[in-house]
Amino acid sequence: MKQYKLESSDPIREERKDIAEKLAKALYHVNEPDEILIVALREIADYYETLTGLYSVQTIGKDDIRNQGFSPHTLTTEQMREFAGKVTEIITIDSLWEAVDRVSEEYFELPKLRLEIESRYNDFVKQYGRPPLYVSVCLENKSYDNQPWRETLKLSLDIKEGEDDKIYMYFNGFEDMKTWLWSLENDEMSDNVWCYDSPQHQIEFFDEL
Repeated sequence: MKQYKLESSDPIREERKDIAEKLAKALYHVNEPDEILIVALREIADYYETLTGLYSVQTIGKDDIRNQGFSPHTLTTEQMREFAGKVTEIITIDSLWEAVDRVSEEYFELPKLRLEIESRYNDFVKQYGRPPLYVSVCLENKSYDNQPWRETLKLSLDIKEGEDDKIYMYFNGFEDMKTWLWSLENDEMSDNVWCYDSPQHQIEFFDEL
C-alpha cells in the first residue's frame, strides 16, 4: 500500500483530526470495490453536513432526467453538478420535476429521450468495433392505454433457421430500422407506436439472441 504523508508545517488541530482520519480512510480504500470506497466518501460528506449545518434532501441522477423524457447522455460529471445547482436555484415546494423540466429545456437544451438511439448505437460500435446485429425496442398500442412490451428487431435481412420466431421485423441496417421507428407515429396502417418515455423503455443493442 502506498504511504501518503500530510505536508504541513503546523500540527493538525484537534478539531481537524477527525476529518484527517476520514480522508486517510478514503485513501486507504481507494483501490477497494466501489461500494467500500463509497462508504468512506459518505463519511466525508457527513462531516461536511455536520460542519456546515447543510443537509441534502434530494439528489438528482441521470435517470431522473430520463424519467422526465430528456436524454442526459452527453452531460459530463461537472455538467451534472451544474444541472443540480440550477435545479436547486429555481425549485419551489412541490415543483422538483417542473424544475428538472425547465433546466433540461431552457438551460441545457437536452434532446428528448428517444434521441439516445443514436448515441447508444454509436457507443456499441465504438466498444465492439462493429455494428450490432439485433436491437430490443418497446412498442405500445396506439388506440388504448396499455403496458408497453419489448420486441426484437434484426438489423439484417438475413433470415436464419431457428431464430425467425424470435424476430419481430428485419431491416436493412440501422438507418432502415430507425426510419421505421420514427414513422410509426403517423403510419395509419400500424396499430403500434414506438414507446421510449422512461429508462425502462431504453433501447438495447446486442449481437446474439
